[in-house]
Amino acid sequence: MLTPGPTTCATLAPGATCTLTGTYVVQQSDVDAGKIDNTASVASTQVTTPVTDSVSTPIAAAPALTSTSRRPPAASPSARPLTYTVVATNAGNITQSAVTVSDPMLTPGSTTCATLAPGATCTSPVPMSSSRAMSTRARLTTPLRSPRPRSQHRSPTASRP
Repeated sequence: MLTPGPTTCATLAPGATCTLTGTYVVQQSDVDAGKIDNTASVASTQVTTPVTDSVSTPIAAAPALTSTSRRPPAASPSARPLTYTVVATNAGNITQSAVTVSDPMLTPGSTTCATLAPGATCTSPVPMSSSRAMSTRARLTTPLRSPRPRSQHRSPTASRP
């Protein structure tokens, strides 16, 4: 796992050491697993079966998500249907799975991303339901009208001029 790779000591006197020092770049899979497992081995001409030693280094998981909703700036608030974008961002250090972005006011109501790597986003452009948008507009902008007087009602059987 280390860089540089293996080292060879020409001789090793009794009680002496042969040391390999290197670096390892932590992978996302290590963080997702919550640890780095490293196994080193040593062998010599006289000890041909490798002797191994392992060390496990824990990595603390810090799952976190953020959510933002926005409407494209060019869209008119009176446009139908309104389009919003709901974005989930993985703000943690582990890969998230089955991330669901939802808003009960929007159609479709949700989107699920199977996996979401740290720093990645799960985006769902979701248009507002036309019927809901129209009923909301009607409630807000349609003035109340008084009913027609009875004399202005037409009979379904009356002929038109």
